[in-house]
Amino acid sequence: AWTFEPHGPEYGRQALRAAGWDERTPVLIVCPINPFWWPVKASLAKYAARALTGAYKESHYRTVYFHASGPSVDAAYNRYLTAMGNTVHSFRKKHSVFVVLVAMERLDARACRQIAARLGGAPVFASDDYDMYQLVSVLRCGQAIVSSRYHGIVTSMPALVPSAGVTMDERIRNLMHERGHAHLLLAVDDPDLEGKLLAVMEKLQQEREEVARGIGRTVVKNLKAMARMGVYLEQCVQRCYPEFPMRSGVHSWEDYLPPLSPNLRRLVEPYEGATEAQRHREFKDTKSCAELKC
Repeated sequence: AWTFEPHGPEYGRQALRAAGWDERTPVLIVCPINPFWWPVKASLAKYAARALTGAYKESHYRTVYFHASGPSVDAAYNRYLTAMGNTVHSFRKKHSVFVVLVAMERLDARACRQIAARLGGAPVFASDDYDMYQLVSVLRCGQAIVSSRYHGIVTSMPALVPSAGVTMDERIRNLMHERGHAHLLLAVDDPDLEGKLLAVMEKLQQEREEVARGIGRTVVKNLKAMARMGVYLEQCVQRCYPEFPMRSGVHSWEDYLPPLSPNLRRLVEPYEGATEAQRHREFKDTKSCAELKC
């Protein structure tokens, strides 16, 4: 995800204009999910009932697998939708924003449309209608993102879009802590989700430059982590197949990555920010400083 390059911002802006954006109002992007119908479980009884009577249509995932369902699941999901919808509505009353719902996965389209309906109508961009290059281009045109989907956050980060997480996903939790943004993290089942989320969205508004700096540092840090994986792979090949021809010479950490896009290159310069000693420490367990041109 860190090196993924979507369509350019021109596509995202054009798609937003087609959805009613005036090109001036800040774009608030919301990526909801149904966090309560996981995990899916196999059920031959439900599969038979589905085949014979059409039952369990709403909870059917695929083949013999079904989402969690029942009154408690429905109630928790409704509380989540209500909190998300009410918070966005309250924020929109206070701030001039153009609200967009983005379904990063096909399963998320229902949640997006339900929240859009609660808002009295809002554009929905779903993976049924847009591919990943298009969706991420739209994400990167946002001025703020509130997401329960990990890839809604991580793929927007190279554009430094301030984001908050409402999560059941450990990956979002870990990422927000890595960024230094634990205060922008909420749980999907928080009993005071509506009140806390509104406060988090205000922080996104007030701290957007500081949040963007933390995002930039994290993107560059993870690019270097990817480079270290390339070093580990190279070393493993050398140990297992010493006769395998290996390249020689002096290499930087960027040589262990796919070619960086112009956007990522613009991030590396201001956010790399490591001293010679720090960069040496990052790679001391993988390559000598001389080999990596630290």
